[in-house]
Amino acid sequence: MAFQHDDLSVSHQFIVGEGFPTFLGVGPGKIRGSTYIEGPAVFGEANAFPNINATLMVGPNRNVDSVPPIAAGALCGTNFSPYSLAVVGDAVIFDNISINKDTYSGGNIVAQGDVLSSCGGHRLSSKKNFDIPHPSKEGWRLRHTCPEAPYNDVYIRG
Repeated sequence: MAFQHDDLSVSHQFIVGEGFPTFLGVGPGKIRGSTYIEGPAVFGEANAFPNINATLMVGPNRNVDSVPPIAAGALCGTNFSPYSLAVVGDAVIFDNISINKDTYSGGNIVAQGDVLSSCGGHRLSSKKNFDIPHPSKEGWRLRHTCPEAPYNDVYIRG
């Protein structure tokens, strides 16, 4: 059985599914505006996901009533609107995160552990070399490398 409403307002708690998360509070201690959805739940485009991929699946915005503008501060080179997910304020993920496409950052990327590439074949912390275009000589490059050895020597190639 389904009900359709133009508007639905819930003043305290909205519970969907079986069970009740007690940390949302009960009785006089319940948290106003809290929500529990057992899931899976899809937000955005109805058929963006061919399978149940997660408890929460957020797809692109396909609502023609709300076409968002390109967000101020969007990363250069690509139109990232409409976003599937926008977060204002800090966010935390308590487990691994898998990213299937490129990662763009408008600021620094700070890692507490090693940065691995090529499925762990290259460890950034063990790299001490660089190869860049020469700043003043057209067609020239500057290459620096730092070999690890038990003694301190200077090597000149060429």
